[in-house]
Amino acid sequence: MDAKYLDEHLRKSMRYSRESDNPNKGVVAAGLIFQDNIVYATSEKFSDGRSIHAERNVLREYKERYGTLPNNGAIMVATLSPCHCLSEYREGGSCIELLTGSDEEFPNFSIAQVYVGFIDPTQSIDSHLQNGFRLTKTTAQDQYFNPENYGKPIDEFVKQALNDI
Repeated sequence: MDAKYLDEHLRKSMRYSRESDNPNKGVVAAGLIFQDNIVYATSEKFSDGRSIHAERNVLREYKERYGTLPNNGAIMVATLSPCHCLSEYREGGSCIELLTGSDEEFPNFSIAQVYVGFIDPTQSIDSHLQNGFRLTKTTAQDQYFNPENYGKPIDEFVKQALNDI
């Protein structure tokens, strides 16, 4: 799929996040695209400190809507690159495990490409190639994120991006 098409869905995932009335919504949004089926979801944060990442929520939403997950050819768009670290506060394993078939909830799911608006500064595109999928960052940064904000904490950075859409 071309970058223009993926940029549009990245934009739509951000609008979905901004317009969501979920009181627990977090700041990261994701979309799962397979053929004509497209679903968006946000991360969630709860008062007890637990969180669910947008990548997990979008897979749950896709499965609920369409009955099964695609087994190849799906592309995920996300405002932030997938996490790779374990956390006692996050529901489930890392997003890398989730997207590469190593997750308990979705053991057979894997994805070929993730298209993101921002790469977590603790990661690199090359680190994701080692995980079995291609990570691509939008080149349309002016439409999503102001490069001057790169030094801000990620939550603050993504919130600013959502306000700019």
